Amino acid sequence: MTSFPILDLVAGLIFIYFLLALINNSCIELYSTFIQLRAKMLEEWIRTTFAETAHAILDNILLSGLTAKGKSTHYMNGKNFAKAVAEQVYTAIQKEPATATTPSPAKPLGVSDIDGAIASTSFPEPVKKLLRNFVMKTHIQQKITDKMNDAEHFEEQIEQWFNGIMERLSGRYKRKTVWYTFFFATITTLALNIDSLQLANFLYNNPEARQKLAGAAYSAAQDTTYINKVNDIQQRAKALAKDTSSSDSVKQLALSLNRVVNEVKKEKTNMETTVATLNMYIPIGWPDKSFDLSIKNHGPCWGVVWFGLKKIGGLLMTILAICLGAPFWFDVLGKVANLRSSLKPEDKKK
Repeated sequence: MTSFPILDLVAGLIFIYFLLALINNSCIELYSTFIQLRAKMLEEWIRTTFAETAHAILDNILLSGLTAKGKSTHYMNGKNFAKAVAEQVYTAIQKEPATATTPSPAKPLGVSDIDGAIASTSFPEPVKKLLRNFVMKTHIQQKITDKMNDAEHFEEQIEQWFNGIMERLSGRYKRKTVWYTFFFATITTLALNIDSLQLANFLYNNPEARQKLAGAAYSAAQDTTYINKVNDIQQRAKALAKDTSSSDSVKQLALSLNRVVNEVKKEKTNMETTVATLNMYIPIGWPDKSFDLSIKNHGPCWGVVWFGLKKIGGLLMTILAICLGAPFWFDVLGKVANLRSSLKPEDKKK
């Protein structure tokens, strides 16, 4: 019999929350894959900002080559976006009637050429004004350094603007995923009937189950399988913050059809494995036997009320715990495991 039942109980609960958070993360990954939220937000911004010219920008070969025809792009490199926007300006220069001041194909474009062409584009007025500001900055930078020509300076300004917008879109995406996390945490908790109060009571009154679960929890803290899962979740979270400005993230986030199928199979397997692990240690699912016990102890009326209050409180505790995420609980589990292993043998005998 363990000398630290409360510590083992806490470790067991933390391990369960960690497993539930893994299930929740799999649900969010599947949902995000199917609805293509990142791609939709990116395309919505382009269409809102550039109006009738958005179609030409999205169809630009520099961008359309990154995704299948008819699909929204998950990824857009800042340099490619800048070239696609600048291409609309350069096209306007080519359409202008030939004059003595019109640059030849061999002559680099100057500030005056770019500024004059902006007015000829179909960009909305706010975008034209913004691009003219970039031209002014280009003129100033060109006086400071001669390392790049005016066109390169101009495209660099557009790229910096795009990267700043993408940081804001990433923030919007993260705020949306907070609600998805809560939604799927609620679904997971209700589907499996994981009541924290009932679970704590079960583990407290069942030493054998508590010890088995605690042992699994301490082992999981050093298990490379779980460590790799947590690292994968953290890497995906970091990729989200730069999925539109990093060349590495396209490999992770621009999902082809085969990648989607593989993701679905992977997350489905993860969920099934995690649920099976939970089933090994605790009673999960419906019906809830505690309802009959509540009626027996408190009577038909108060039994229902008491059961309802405890059930709502217990389920809500589980939902909030899941929302903290698998990396959080795995980190806490590691600290509890270290605390347990640091106890001296003579302390355990007391």
